[in-house]
Amino acid sequence: MRQSVASLLTKGAAEVGKGADKKLLDVTKRSDGHEQVTYNGHPLYYYAGDTKPGQTNGQGLDQFGAEWYVLDTKGNKVED
Repeated sequence: MRQSVASLLTKGAAEVGKGADKKLLDVTKRSDGHEQVTYNGHPLYYYAGDTKPGQTNGQGLDQFGAEWYVLDTKGNKVED
């Protein structure tokens, strides 16, 4: 079953969570006018298959025209 994804959007400055590096957190304006949160230059998304904190069910999937990966605290792709 194909799951859906949603962009991590914000209005104003994004707030850093535990373990994340504030210097790597940013916001970019999308072509539709919304502001999307980025980490180390990577746009962030929610994966609908992850319903609880810490879940990574979308890790390594190839859906929606791209591969999906979790980022580590330095903003690098986590390999399986």
